Amino acid sequence: MEKWVVCAKRADFQKISQEFGIDPVIARLIRNRDVEGTENIRSYLYGTLKELPSPWLLKDMDKAVEILQEKIKEHRKIRIIGDYDIDGVTSTCILLKGFQRLGADADTYIPDRIKDGYGIHDIAIPRGIIPVIITGRSSRILENRCKELGIDLLFQAVSNKTEKLKEVTQNLNTVAYIGDDLNDLPCMLAIKAAGGIIGSPKNATVKVRDISNFVSEFDGGEGAVRDFIDWLVK
Repeated sequence: MEKWVVCAKRADFQKISQEFGIDPVIARLIRNRDVEGTENIRSYLYGTLKELPSPWLLKDMDKAVEILQEKIKEHRKIRIIGDYDIDGVTSTCILLKGFQRLGADADTYIPDRIKDGYGIHDIAIPRGIIPVIITGRSSRILENRCKELGIDLLFQAVSNKTEKLKEVTQNLNTVAYIGDDLNDLPCMLAIKAAGGIIGSPKNATVKVRDISNFVSEFDGGEGAVRDFIDWLVK
């Protein structure tokens, strides 16, 4: 059983609350965050944009700015993928407003905590479904995402998906596969011929959708995988 301990760092909370017009409870929370001294408390509560650290301190910010300037100039669509919590929603909103002021064609997407991932592992594993990702590209973002979701079988930079699929699934009775592009067709056709199940997101190419047992109502990256798993376990 977890043991919770109330953090009780000392300070004159009544004085702080009166000086800054805040509740003593807020004053205590600020102290518990190790914010001390009049100037630090003022900056914590009422900081201005001038007090923000320079964005150029972030690694490769110059490269990011150059890419974004180019995409805005070319009128390319920019999508901001946010996060579920208040920090993620707030930063997504700030970034969107900033892009709009620059004349960018930008929009946002906040993933669904269940449809877009966090529920996949808990639903699939207890039902004997082993998630496997095989991709021709290599992405640190994908690697980190798989760790978050508890997906252990991730194969990146695969030149021959069909061979890798045979290797991974050789001891499995039934295989289900979801793909969206023409390079997925050989795997999908092989699985279907062997009695397996194949699915595709709504925005998959026509040839992929035409051979699929299941076509999700969601686009890739917007809940299609979770939708496919839900359909499999029904």
